[in-house]
Amino acid sequence: MGQVTISKDGRVVVSPKDTMTGAELKAITSVPPERIVTIVQDGQTKAVGDHETVHLADGVFVSDVPDHQAG
Repeated sequence: MGQVTISKDGRVVVSPKDTMTGAELKAITSVPPERIVTIVQDGQTKAVGDHETVHLADGVFVSDVPDHQAG
């Protein structure tokens, strides 16, 4: 496990490891808990659940979307 550089809203964030859960991604990129993390990697956009684990590559773009099941 090594660190990787990711970006969120134009801000570069260094992840301490290359495998993280959605909840961990939220924490390091300041995504509010009621939203869903998405990653863009290799041209594909993927939603990442809080308990789902994903492998991150350098340069991955992180964003977030509303959780339509909330509220």
